[in-house]
Parts: sequence; structure tokens; C-alpha cells
Amino acid sequence: MKNQTSTKKFASTASYLAAALFTLLIILFNTIPQNIVVISIVAVAFHVVLFPVVAELPSTDWARAGGYGWLTLDIAANIMQLNGVDEHTCTALRYGAHIPAIIWIITSSLKASRIMQAVGLVQALIMGSYSFVAPWAPMWMLYPAMVLLIIWLLLSGRSLSKF
Repeated sequence: MKNQTSTKKFASTASYLAAALFTLLIILFNTIPQNIVVISIVAVAFHVVLFPVVAELPSTDWARAGGYGWLTLDIAANIMQLNGVDEHTCTALRYGAHIPAIIWIITSSLKASRIMQAVGLVQALIMGSYSFVAPWAPMWMLYPAMVLLIIWLLLSGRSLSKF
């Protein structure tokens, strides 16, 4: 039998670490010249540390599968980009992975505090919508979802630490 408290605390720490890594990733995205190696490594690390968060946040099994799908596809997109695959192909895969991500984020948010619900729903709405309009919309339209994801991860860490 696993120790539920230590598992939740580990997931809480992972959520805080993910928020820090994603913040670093946003900073790296906006540096010139972009270093694809460093960005890819930080992006993969960000997604890897989220596995315990997906496992521990209250959600349905089918929504949790969406969370794991998002992590897996985004890791693949980053490794593909690191290995020289065309940026448009990698980006399209990444935006496709955002759909199962928002399923997990919405479902997990609905079982959380009001503030986490609000942040998660708005974040998911922006991130999911952008996936459908990305070819015609500027990248800056996704920035609010990025900031909200950081806030949502911090709220997730706090929620998981309460167990």
C-alpha cells in the first residue's frame, strides 16, 4: 500500500517545479537568438515532471489519460524539433496535444477550489481555441494561457499539498 500523503506531497513539489520550468521556458522562448537545444531540454523536463501531477490530481481515468497523452505528444514534439524535424510539423503536433491537455485540465479543475476552477477553465479555453486558429493567429494570443498555466500549476501544487 502506498503512502498517500507522501505521494501527494511529491506531486505537489512536481507541480511547483513544473511552474518554475514553464516560467523559464517562456523566458527562453523570448530570448534572441533562440537556443533550440536548451529550449527542448527544458520543455521535456517540464513535461516529465508533470507525470506525478496528472497521476494525483482528482480526475476521471479517461481525462487523466488525456493528460498523459498531452505529456507524451509534447515530449515527442520537442524531441522531434531537437532532432531537426520541420518546426511546422512539431508545432502542429504540439497544438494537437493541447486538446487532450485541456480535457485533463478542465476535468481536474472542476474537482478543485473555485479559483482553480476559474483559472483552469479560462486557461483551457484559450489554449484549446488557439490550437484551431494557430495558422491565422499571432503567437501572442497564446501568452495569456501560458501565464494562466503557471498560476494553475501553483494552485495545483497548493491543492495537492493539503492532503
